[in-house]
Amino acid sequence: MIKQCFLALLLVALGSFFLQSCKPAELEVVRNVPFAVVDQVPAAPGCASDDTNQMKQCTVDFIDEFVHKRFSRVGVQAAMGDQELTDQDLFATWTFDEFGNVTQIIVRASNPALEAYLRTIIEELPQFAPARQKDKLATVIYSHVLRWRVR
Repeated sequence: MIKQCFLALLLVALGSFFLQSCKPAELEVVRNVPFAVVDQVPAAPGCASDDTNQMKQCTVDFIDEFVHKRFSRVGVQAAMGDQELTDQDLFATWTFDEFGNVTQIIVRASNPALEAYLRTIIEELPQFAPARQKDKLATVIYSHVLRWRVR
């Protein structure tokens, strides 16, 4: 009886040891690296290059095109309602998390409705390839300025 109890305790102890050692390793993540200085930028879909500067430019171009295609006069009019359309400067900052998702969106504009409109567009950005800093995953801070002019 004592041998069976000892054996059972030994199996429980060994089992818990193996369960502890089989847990996935915690991800090492470098937090809040500015886009301008990150070693490997979050890559937009369709962007592939070994040159860091080309990757940065491709990602910037992708974001510019994505936002400008969706930010339309009709959308601005719907957001502004009866207010007169005027030239607008909108500022947005967000973080690409360690998985390439857009998070922590902050938008500034002269009109809260325009802020909400631009926020919805940024939320539609697809998932990017994760960024890296010194061979570790990184979260990256990105800023975007949108100058909208009435013509």
